[in-house]
Amino acid sequence: MSLYDRHQFYDWYLRDTLAHLVTVTDEDNRSHVELDFSTRSPSPSSVVSDQDDEDSFNENYLDRRTRSQFYYDIKRHTQRSPSPPKSDSGYSNSTRSMKGFVVGSPESNIYGNQSPARARITDDDQTTRSNSRMSRDVSPIERPNWGFGPSRVPSRMEEGYVNGYDSDQSMEDRNYRLSRATTRADDGYESASRGRHRSEPRRGLSREKSILGMGAPGGKQANGYVRTKYKADLDNYRATKINLFKNGDPWFGNMEYRFVLGREFNNLDGLFNQVSSKMDFINGIAYMFDTEGTRITSIDQIVDGCSISYNKKATNSAPTGGNKPGSGDGRVIKIVNADDHQIHERVLLNLKTTQPFEDVINDLGQVLKIRNAIRLYTKEGQEIRGFSHLRNDFQNEDTFIVSAKSGKYRYFSDGEEDDVSLINGRDGLARVRKHSSSEPSLDHRGRGLVHAGSRSRSTSRGNSDITVVGAIEPIRMQVGGNRVNVYPPTMGYRENIRPPNEELKLDWIYGYRGIDTTENLWLLESGEILYFIGSFAVIYDPQTEAQRYYTEHHEDITCMSLHPTKEFVVSGQRAGSTADTKAHIRIWKVSNLETQQVLGMGECDHGICAVAFSTLNNGAYVTVVDQNKESTLSVWEWSKRDLLGRTATNQRVITGCAFHPLDNNLIITYGKSHLVFWNRRKDGFFERSDVVKDSRIIKCIAFLESGDLVAGDDDGMISTYSVSNEGEYYRSSKFEAHERGGGVNCLLMLSDTLLISGGDRDHKVISWEVTRDFEKLVETKLLDSMGAPRTIIPQKKDKPGGETNVFVGTTNNNILEGSLEQKFGIVVWGHRGELHALAAHPDDFAFVTAGSEDKTVAKWKKQKVVWKLTLGSGAKSAIFHPRGSVVVVGKDDGHLLALNGDNGSHIITVRVCASSLNAVGFSRDGTTLATASQNGTIYIYKASPDGHAYKKYGKMVGAAGIRSLDFNRTGELLQTVSNDYDLSYWNLKTNRSEPYGPAFRDEEWLDQTATVGYGIAGAWQNVNYRNDPTITCAHVGSNRALVASGDNNGYIRIFRYPSTTPRAEFHEEKPSAGPVTNVRFMFDDIYLISASGENTILVRWKVF
Repeated sequence: MSLYDRHQFYDWYLRDTLAHLVTVTDEDNRSHVELDFSTRSPSPSSVVSDQDDEDSFNENYLDRRTRSQFYYDIKRHTQRSPSPPKSDSGYSNSTRSMKGFVVGSPESNIYGNQSPARARITDDDQTTRSNSRMSRDVSPIERPNWGFGPSRVPSRMEEGYVNGYDSDQSMEDRNYRLSRATTRADDGYESASRGRHRSEPRRGLSREKSILGMGAPGGKQANGYVRTKYKADLDNYRATKINLFKNGDPWFGNMEYRFVLGREFNNLDGLFNQVSSKMDFINGIAYMFDTEGTRITSIDQIVDGCSISYNKKATNSAPTGGNKPGSGDGRVIKIVNADDHQIHERVLLNLKTTQPFEDVINDLGQVLKIRNAIRLYTKEGQEIRGFSHLRNDFQNEDTFIVSAKSGKYRYFSDGEEDDVSLINGRDGLARVRKHSSSEPSLDHRGRGLVHAGSRSRSTSRGNSDITVVGAIEPIRMQVGGNRVNVYPPTMGYRENIRPPNEELKLDWIYGYRGIDTTENLWLLESGEILYFIGSFAVIYDPQTEAQRYYTEHHEDITCMSLHPTKEFVVSGQRAGSTADTKAHIRIWKVSNLETQQVLGMGECDHGICAVAFSTLNNGAYVTVVDQNKESTLSVWEWSKRDLLGRTATNQRVITGCAFHPLDNNLIITYGKSHLVFWNRRKDGFFERSDVVKDSRIIKCIAFLESGDLVAGDDDGMISTYSVSNEGEYYRSSKFEAHERGGGVNCLLMLSDTLLISGGDRDHKVISWEVTRDFEKLVETKLLDSMGAPRTIIPQKKDKPGGETNVFVGTTNNNILEGSLEQKFGIVVWGHRGELHALAAHPDDFAFVTAGSEDKTVAKWKKQKVVWKLTLGSGAKSAIFHPRGSVVVVGKDDGHLLALNGDNGSHIITVRVCASSLNAVGFSRDGTTLATASQNGTIYIYKASPDGHAYKKYGKMVGAAGIRSLDFNRTGELLQTVSNDYDLSYWNLKTNRSEPYGPAFRDEEWLDQTATVGYGIAGAWQNVNYRNDPTITCAHVGSNRALVASGDNNGYIRIFRYPSTTPRAEFHEEKPSAGPVTNVRFMFDDIYLISASGENTILVRWKVF
């Protein structure tokens, strides 16, 4: 009959990948089950199945067990005594005062290759001596001790074992000596040699809760005795003293530690942080166990104390009760052959093994008759990548598919629930029985076998991806390296790992990138203008106000060039961190946005800094400069994918490159102290001619009709270069065109005789007559708010009257349209620098942004800017009043600014503090405003119904800067997330923080932007990610169906709401390589607005 059937106590400790269970009989004819931990070689396979040969479990194999350095027995108790045995003194031996704990780091194998630390707890000498006189055949009590204290099981190499057999007296004496240690009980009593009764307390006694179950004079219980006689003394001592032992280190001894709860720390993580350095744990403490092997999960378990039960029969006692040590170390799983689902087995797997994960998969494959197994999948087809993946992300899965090759697999069972029971047979193998719907386990009190309660795996809807979860336990998240518990609603929730039905479609891109590029504006034959921003190429028609996009790049576009026929575009990107995001160039067609060629994939290292088409042969060649250490120059015949030549420029900074318009084999590169002519020979080698050797930076070039080169530098000079009759290049002329300090940003040959230049510092656009020694014709200066000209291109047609009409891309990320004779108007406007402040209108397709660097707040509606206003300082936050009539902006200088939502006019400015206001929000009725600052303080204001007046109501002080805040529906509570990703709750009635998070698990938050919480747990450490990002922003849609997130790698994702599991699937887009600074759903959840990158790309996504 199995152990489960007879409802006996059991437990296990695992040493290697899998443990073999063997039934043996001791000298008293008491049968029990042992776990064999002999070395892997020449032991049987590490995977136990009912197909293993029974002959492998012979007596010789058991003999090898005696040479093991460490083992534990699983004792099957067949009797129960009605009460614990008594010592000679008449006191119960089943309970002792103790405060010993075993701690371990994540790397320590708590029940692995080394024995657990010895938590040594003793009582008074009289009780101990009486224990040593107890007979070995005393019936085991209900909860015997196992592995720790006086009854711990020593190794066979220790004293007390002779030829593999027990020596009773020597064993007991040895076990007593090894387990002797001072306890809290000993500290509270004088020794008998000083003339005082051993149970009589002395001065300096710790508080009452630490004295449990000690003997008292006259046979009274010590707890009540101390409480009545020494209550006054106990009230004066509030510190708790504990003894800590280091797991796996028998030489560490123990460390005594005292603490007062609430003074140094408030939770178990705080204790871990305090003790880690003192106990010399490299990676910190991750687990703590009491001396019974039960894991400590709450600080209350330490403060309230605990007791141990033991059986004096030390050599045969085994721990019972409590959860399995190192919960999650041992897993009983079902493995299925990927090619033949009829072949499947149940195995017992140790997740703490030191064996490589690949070897374990290979062992699993041997059980299923699979040769060279290399892949492990869930039954839904998700690949398992390691032990931590299996332990943390698929802890509730019990069926896995083993395969010898990669692929997509799914397993559908016959609907019959399997469970495992331990068969008390001669071979002692783990077999499958279909007798229970859940795996049995021990309850925490050790009273017997119970069926483990677990999250429901309901498939009533016919879909295994949906789980109905009863929300009693918290959801455990790993946020910024810290363990965080978040609490779902008490009514439970519906966990769905499938991606949402809605996807993100690029709908509109706001802004332009001109701040850090050299050339980023081109005119197409259709009259559309072409430019790039983030990872997108944008084709914009100013007449119809329509945009088209090329979206095949997966990282930021760094350079671009237009084909001479204006039918094709070549674009290069920076290098990403994954195989599909390596640096390369793409040639694509303007008319249909289809990719024609992809070149340099895997050959370019860091990114592409310059590209250009040839001119004379109708653009058949393309030249590329790779931004590696040597700045490699290469030439390709792109239609055939032929590499014609490659050379190292050995130049650190290259600004651009171009083919000479009269020679397909002559290439010019320019940059810092660099202006070089490269002549490509027929054999593919290049001849180099350096023209500039001083410290100037050549910023732009153009070609005259004669073929001479015109170059602008950072000193504001324009120079021309010609070739002599001997083929030497020389500077033929030079003149000052723009103010020094910024230089010449761009050059344009508008006609054969007209040159236009743009200056950096002076913001001027000037036209020059080439035939009259570059005589200045007309100049105009751009407004400071527009920025300096970065790129100048001609319009399709000149306006009547001989005016020169151009488009100008500026350093302030604007595109202007106009002529040198008249003022310029804005065609495209964008923010400069990072953008954090973003707010959506409560009932309109409008939103507000405010920049920190450009100090500008703007209201957008559909594709256009409705109004914009320059501030005295930058801004970090913004919010609409619930009526939509007022916009409140939180500024970097600590001021709140209220503006009219319709026209941007100023209403009121409120001085709050001297720190940046990182978050601001209104209550649902608009009568309360809260703003959170970088100094960690939340300021509360009462607002007038129209949002035009504010009165300070109170403030609440936190410990760290705050990044987001949300009101609840009633306006009485706030939830905030700090810069350290700590989730906190605040009561506006008491102006105090609320320390107990579970009390707010049923709160509904008005506009949820918190990056930490049960509804966004699936966005952290998701198994489907390419890397491990940090979530920088989040927003839940008003319909509570979707949650959007942005991370530090530039990805924007939408999940089903709530997203509670790391297995949750999603839809993602990457508009920029920089971090996503904010995301917001618009009022009806049809659109999502995102802000990304160091040079902001502002995008409107359609959610469909």
